[in-house]
This record gives sequence, structure tokens and C-alpha cells, in this order.
Amino acid sequence: IGMRDLTDSASTRTAAKRAGVDAGSIDVAELYAPFSHQEIVLRRELGLADSVPVNLSGGALAGNTMMAAGLDRIGYVAAQIMDGKADRGVAHATSGPCLQQNLVAVLEA
Repeated sequence: IGMRDLTDSASTRTAAKRAGVDAGSIDVAELYAPFSHQEIVLRRELGLADSVPVNLSGGALAGNTMMAAGLDRIGYVAAQIMDGKADRGVAHATSGPCLQQNLVAVLEA
């Protein structure tokens, strides 16, 4: 902390690019943001429009079960797609309060 800009997450940008987030429109997103400021950073780094619903499940702030809340994000996006509420979504998981490690998964119907 103090060695880098905490309003930026290069690893999230890299993970999003490699996952193909920008290859089509996103209908829904579940972000693992156990700290409230992280959702703001993640929305920007993932390129999510303000109109994209984020954390309809309540997100990790509603219940951050150690090591499982990130996996839950994938399950919630998958459920939205299987229920026909979305065609394409992005799920995110992270480790560390400064968004040091990031997993980004794009799911499609």
C-alpha cells in the first residue's frame, strides 16, 4: 500500500482483455468486491456501462464467505443466463484488498 495507485487495477484490465469482456455487450455482472471502493474500480477496469446491473445477488458485501464468495459470482451469472434473464455476463473474483490478483470469466448462453 502506498507503492501504487489504488484507483487503478492493471491486473483486472489484463484479465478482462484476455477473457474477452470487450468482445460483446454485457447484460449482467457479478463482481467480487468485498470492499465498497472496489466496485467502482472494477466497473471502470472491466468497461461496464452504468446501465449494466452489478451484483444482483447482493455481492460479497452481503456475505463474504472466505474463499467461496468469488466462486459464487460465477454461479450467480450462470443462473441469470440459465433463467433467460441475460445472454452474456462477466463474473469476477479477486484476492487481496488492493485487487492484486483477479479472475475474470465471461459466460454466454
